[in-house]
Amino acid sequence: MSYPKLCAFFLVVLVACGFLGQRPAAAAPDARSPPPVVHLALADVIRLSVLRDPQIQVALANVKIAQGAYTTASLLPNPGFTVDRVFGALPGRPFSEQRPGGPTQYDFVVNYQIDTLLFGKRSAAMESARRAVEVATANHADVIRQRVLDAIGAYYDVLQTKMELDLARDAETQAQRLRDITRSRVALGSVGSIEADRTELAVLSANREQLRARAEVDKARARLRARVAWRPDEPDVDVVGDLEIIAPRPPPPLAIALERAERARPDFLASQRSVELASANLAAQRALAFPQLTIGTGLSYQQQIGVPDAPGWQIALSGTIPLFDRNQGNIAGARAGVQQAHEQLRADRLALRADVEQALREYQVSYDIVSKDDAPTLSAAAAARDKVQESYRLGGRTLLEVLDAQQAYRDAYRLSIEARAGYFKALHAINAAVGNQVLP
Repeated sequence: MSYPKLCAFFLVVLVACGFLGQRPAAAAPDARSPPPVVHLALADVIRLSVLRDPQIQVALANVKIAQGAYTTASLLPNPGFTVDRVFGALPGRPFSEQRPGGPTQYDFVVNYQIDTLLFGKRSAAMESARRAVEVATANHADVIRQRVLDAIGAYYDVLQTKMELDLARDAETQAQRLRDITRSRVALGSVGSIEADRTELAVLSANREQLRARAEVDKARARLRARVAWRPDEPDVDVVGDLEIIAPRPPPPLAIALERAERARPDFLASQRSVELASANLAAQRALAFPQLTIGTGLSYQQQIGVPDAPGWQIALSGTIPLFDRNQGNIAGARAGVQQAHEQLRADRLALRADVEQALREYQVSYDIVSKDDAPTLSAAAAARDKVQESYRLGGRTLLEVLDAQQAYRDAYRLSIEARAGYFKALHAINAAVGNQVLP
């Protein structure tokens, strides 16, 4: 796949996924309001990652370097020239009729190297350089694939930690409500004061959990800033979006995913192009085994003695005789490079299959959780918490039962958040593992 085709392919993928969204808008600055925050949607995160990630720019520079090498390989060799004066007399001993010599001759010769054209050296070098451009292009696309996947993961990490922070805030609210209920019961004499102490401890514990959750949000946002190359002088960054799953899609069949991966995944395409590059390098080294040939032609001028000067012309062919050095070492190395590229392709095919299988398995687990177990479990935990808390208010349950019900609800809700975030991460991981959008 050529470089323009690869660029067009990824542009289509980004448009299809809705990744080319509007630019993020920062809140208008106000001296009385908190510092402005730029809110990024998933489309913004992906776009900024592609445009600003230094590693992607490094890979793009490698493409430009390879393109420069191809330009150099495609250039025709420059002609050369020779200007000389031969058969000149020594100082103080001029030629004469009594001391004949020479005659002095002047040569003006233009020469040109023809072996690059005659033996296919230039075309072989161009083919090798062209294959190198294709490999660099595929590697650049693979860096985009990996870095965008990392940015997507960072985006969902922020969403996950923000929801966990909301859960921690709700836990503190529930603990405070339970403390108020317990204080009322202590005042009525239905429970002892030790129950109030336990609820105070629950409030403090919820407050500490909220502080830890806020720290996790800050760490996730820091990772996101790194993924989108956010500068220190820019406003703070946050994300918009949710983890709501409307209609989870079942995973594609393994055979279809593998077939698409071998046709679309950039790192596997780079491995295939590397085999072609190694073969082109071998052909280029074999072409260099042919002799170097230069043809030249020009004018000569002789200064005669006693007779008119004699102008003339000349033609010459010069070259090397590949008697000892026939580029044997480089040819052997290039032949080994071909074998190495084939073995690397085999290894990459095995790794590709393993990646796709692993991504499908992780997605299958996430799909099963969010489509079958998530909603019923969360609903049951919430109902149990509310019933136990209401029963405790009426004196039918103990404080320990209420605390256990609240903890069970928080655990279920936390697992639900992790499952939904994991679902989206697994979905994008499949698309990245295949190198194409197989799940919307």
